[in-house]
Amino acid sequence: MVWPKIKSTARKHGGKFSLFVFIGILKTVFTIALNGALIDVLGISAFFGSSITAIIVFVGTYFAYVYSDVIKPKFIEYSVSTIGFIILQVVLISMMVYFGGLGGALSSAIVIAVLFVARYIFFRNIGMI
Repeated sequence: MVWPKIKSTARKHGGKFSLFVFIGILKTVFTIALNGALIDVLGISAFFGSSITAIIVFVGTYFAYVYSDVIKPKFIEYSVSTIGFIILQVVLISMMVYFGGLGGALSSAIVIAVLFVARYIFFRNIGMI
């Protein structure tokens, strides 16, 4: 049966997945706040402000995951997979907006939620979790 396997997997990964979600929420809030501070308050261009934010959040998230024992300290694997997921996110959101006729906010919410779970599964499958 599928349901017992799902329950077993959820029980096995429940704690790590909860931390993964918590750090993801903090990452999202921090990204919004830092972009607001750099771009809106300090007047840095959107390109440079969002680039600075992306670098800080990228590194900070890695160390948060490692420190909380969510992932193993494999920076190269984390970097390559995270960059890949960022590219996939941009492509999927663009396709949903341009070809699917959905709004940016709805497309972002759907893609980010799906890729968030996919990234956790991917990290688990490559041995990072």
